[in-house]
Amino acid sequence: MSTNYLILRGLDSWRRVPLSDIAFFETDNKSTFIVIKEYAYFYKVHKPLRAYEEKFKNHKNFIRISRNNIVNINYCREIITGTKPVAIMETGDRLKISRRRFNKVVKAFRNL
Repeated sequence: MSTNYLILRGLDSWRRVPLSDIAFFETDNKSTFIVIKEYAYFYKVHKPLRAYEEKFKNHKNFIRISRNNIVNINYCREIITGTKPVAIMETGDRLKISRRRFNKVVKAFRNL
C-alpha cells in the first residue's frame, strides 16, 4: 500500500482513496466506517479502529480523539471546549473528544 492511499473495497469494485480525502474513521463494534470528504462516500470495513491508529501513527494529519474516532485534523472546523469537548468536522459531524486526548487534539489543531 502506498502511504498516500488506502485501497478500499466497494460493493462491486476496489477503490484507491487518497488519504487527503478521508475526513475521519468511526468505529461501531468491530466495524469501522471511513468517511470521505463531505459524505460523498463512506466505507464500512471489518477492521478495528486500532488497526488504522497503528497504520497512521506517524502521519501528522490523523489523530485519535476518542475510543470511537480518528480524525483527519485538516477536516476539523472547530473545537468546542467545556465539560464535554467536541470536534466539529467539515462534514457537519460533531465528534466527542475524550478528556484524556483533549490537549493533544488542541495542539494538533493549533499547529495546522
